Order: sequence, then C-alpha cells, then structure tokens
Amino acid sequence: MKKKIVIGLAIFTLFFIISSIYIIITIDTATSELDTLIQLHQVEILREHLLLQIEKVQSRVALKNTRYALDIDTIVANVGNLESVANTCFDCHHSEEMVKRLNDLKDNVERYKDALSFLFTISANIERLEREEDNVHAIGNEMTERVNNMISIASSKLESKTQMYLRNISDTKHVLNLLIAMGPVAAVLLGIFFIKGITVPIKKLQSAVRKVKEGDMDFRITGLKDEFGDVANSFNEMSEALKQHMNEIRESEKRYRMLFESAGDAIFILNASGDDAGKIVSANKAAADMHGYTIDELLKLNITDLDTPDDAKQAPGRIQRMLNGEWLKEEIMHHKKDGTVFPVEVSAGQMEFMNHKYILAFDREITERKKAEEMLKKRDRQLTDSQKVAHLGSWEWNIRENSITWSDELFTLFGLIPGEFRATYEAFLEFVHPEDRPLIDDAVRKTLEVKAPYHVETRVFRRDGSEWIMEARGKLICDEKGLPLLLGGTAQDITDRKKAEEKVRESEKKFRAIFDNAIDGILLAEVQTQQL
Repeated sequence: MKKKIVIGLAIFTLFFIISSIYIIITIDTATSELDTLIQLHQVEILREHLLLQIEKVQSRVALKNTRYALDIDTIVANVGNLESVANTCFDCHHSEEMVKRLNDLKDNVERYKDALSFLFTISANIERLEREEDNVHAIGNEMTERVNNMISIASSKLESKTQMYLRNISDTKHVLNLLIAMGPVAAVLLGIFFIKGITVPIKKLQSAVRKVKEGDMDFRITGLKDEFGDVANSFNEMSEALKQHMNEIRESEKRYRMLFESAGDAIFILNASGDDAGKIVSANKAAADMHGYTIDELLKLNITDLDTPDDAKQAPGRIQRMLNGEWLKEEIMHHKKDGTVFPVEVSAGQMEFMNHKYILAFDREITERKKAEEMLKKRDRQLTDSQKVAHLGSWEWNIRENSITWSDELFTLFGLIPGEFRATYEAFLEFVHPEDRPLIDDAVRKTLEVKAPYHVETRVFRRDGSEWIMEARGKLICDEKGLPLLLGGTAQDITDRKKAEEKVRESEKKFRAIFDNAIDGILLAEVQTQQL
C-alpha cells in the first residue's frame, strides 16, 4: 500500500506539473497570438493611413494650378508623411510575399516622390508639365492599387488569423476549464482510491478481529496485498498460535478440572479481599460430600459458615496471614450441614487470577487420623510404661539420613536427659566398655553385610559412671531394591537378671558339692508322680 500511495502521489504531482506547464505555455501562446493580432491590426491601420496619405497627395496634385491649390510646403509635408508611413510598414514582421510587395511599394513611393519633385520644379513646357502630371497620377494610382491589394490580402489573412486565434483561445479556455475541473476530480478519485485501498483492508482486519473475539479461531484473512498482506499474514499466524494456545489452555483446564472434581480432598476457592472475603467461589464434589451440602449450596456460603464458632473468629487473621504471603497449614474444626463437628487439616495460600486475589484451600478430614494418633499415643504410653517396667529402651538409625532416635527409656537407662544429649553412634560407643566396643562394631558390621539380626550382651556405663549389663538386639530393614534403609533395635538392662543367674549358679554349685560329698544316700522323688 505504501508503494501504491507513493506511485499515486507521484502521478498526481506529475499531472499537476504537466498541467501547470501546459497552462503556462497556453497562456503565453494565447498572449503572443493576441499581441500578433494587435500588431496586425496596427499594420492594417498603418496601411489604411498610407492609402489616406496617397489619396491626400493625389488630391493636392489634382488641385494644383487651381484656386484651391495648397502651397508647396504643405504638399512636401504630405509627401513626407507618405514616405514615413510607408517606411513604418517595414517595422512589422511580414511574409516574403508581403515584404516583396512592400519593397515595390517603397520603390513606387520613391518614384512618386521624384515625379512630384520634378512636377513642381518645371513650369515652362506646358506639354511636358501635363505629361508629368499624368505620370504622377499614374504612379499614385498604381500605389493606391498596390496598397488596396495589400489591404485586401492582409484583411483576408487578418480575418482568417483572427478567427484561428480566437478558436485557439476558445480551445485553450476549454482545456483550462477541463484541467481545472479535472484537478479536483483527480484529487477526489485519488482520495477514493487511497481511502478504498486503506478502508477495505482495515474493514477486513476489523472483521477478523471480531470473528476471533467471538471465538472463531479458524477464521483467516485472505486477498490482502502489500503491507496489509504482511499484517494479514501476521494476524493469521497470531490466530493460529492463539488457537493452539487456547487448545492447550482448554486441555489444561480439562485436566485441572478433572483433577479438581476427582480429588479426594475437599478443594475450595475463596475470595481473598473486600467485604466478601472468605466467600466460596468454587468447590469440588469432595468438599460438598464432606460437609453434607450440594455444590450450589456451598457457593452461597462463606467459609466461616463451615467453621465452628471459635475457629470462625480466627478466620480473618488466617486470611490476612495468607495475603501476607504465608502458606497456611493448620488443623481446625468444621461442622457438617447436620451439625456434626469433625476435624480437618487445612492447607491454604493466596493465588492470583485475572488481577484478582483468591484463596486456594485444601481440606482433608482427619477424624480417622486423629483416632489413630490417639491410639498411637496410647500405645506409646503403654510401650513407655512397659519399657520402664522391663528397663527396655528402643532406638532407630536412619542409614540414609545418618540420624539416630532414642526412646525416652533408653535415655533413662544411660542416665541422660532427652534434649541435652545428641544421640549418635559414636556418642553411644563412648558409654560402652572399651573391651566390648569391638563386639558392638562387629555385630553391626555383620548385620549390614549379611542382613541378619544380631544379639549381644555387653557392659556399658551410665552418665554417673555406674556399670550395667545391656542386652542389645538389632534388625536391618531394607528397601524394595535390598538396600539398607533402617537399623532398629532394643537395649535392655539385664544386670539384675545376670546377678540372679549368678546366684543360681552359686547355689547349684553348693548343692552339687553337698550332693556329691554326702555319706548317706540321697534320693529325689517327684511328689505328684512319685517317681525317683
């Protein structure tokens, strides 16, 4: 289009320049022709004046020797005027034929002047005088005839030239009027061409934009050229990219909607600000089932309508924390439509969509988990009590993280306080009797190598330095690939048992000595079976 505009403006400018040059040349030509006509008319007047001078001289000659005769000076002056008028005719531009006629006329004037001079200078010979008068009249008549012929020829040519010049001027006027009329018409046509060349593509582009805006992603612009063609190609490429992007968005939305609807946890989207902060904007089926409402009923509620009164009071504070950028994870109490209260674990944070802030919340009912946790706590208490009674402590070594955890009873066995002692394998070995440390190292190493449980008894020390005997058991737990994952075990104080066993052995030893050294026979019998 840019090229067309440049070409159009160039053509219009060239037309304007050519028209201007033509107008200037035409005006100059018409002016020149008018000047020529004026000069021709002036020549015509001079010729008529010449004829008048000839006739005046002829009349003066005819009145010679009469009482009406003029003095010689007047005749001489008339002859001088005749010669002057004749010479003036040569000042104009004439054709070769006219110049020849003027030269002949000039010769006649000279002859006429000579004849008059001779006529007025002779007076003795009457016969000769009459002859010269006849000669003067003959020359004058000849000049009169020549001048009349010249006037007749010039008049006819002047008339034809006048008509021709007038026609030329009339034609020039028509051409000028046509050019003057064509200027605005050409400007209008050029404007229409440019406007059409711009508005038609723009209308196509606007129509394409409306089509795409209405959702017709398959619409393409065709038939445009030049810069508008480039714009159309760019628009078509943009439409194709937008179509693909929209398809991706729809597919992504479909996937997320599927995840949203099929999620086992309750999902809420809430307004985050304004008077309706906490208003439920969207909820999935799991949220409706969890609270005993339909989705449409949930969309009419605020999230505080699902909180218990105590938790509802804390809702504004929770929302503000999330608006400050915190991702919230808390346990709160909700109630169902029928009034049943149940615990939920809430994981929520701020999200922004279309320049609007929302809260995305995941709620998980933890009633069963709470029951399980309570049971675990109860079992832990029972285990702790059992460990206290049995002087049994437990431990676990996470091999991959290289972290060791001890039970409270194990800390007690070593005379330590939880939190004041960092349980590591190296720190544990410091409490083992130096002679028994290789026994522990060897047991752990073999367990890691052959993946078999170990069972050892070793001497250890408490924090206060007192010694006790520990029965240590350990078992390796591996992952699905057979790689070591955890090493767990127990440690039990068997000092009293060892002392009792020692007493039994001492008693048995004494009894065996008495039995073997007795003089009298000794019989042992089973009371119930009465067998020896």
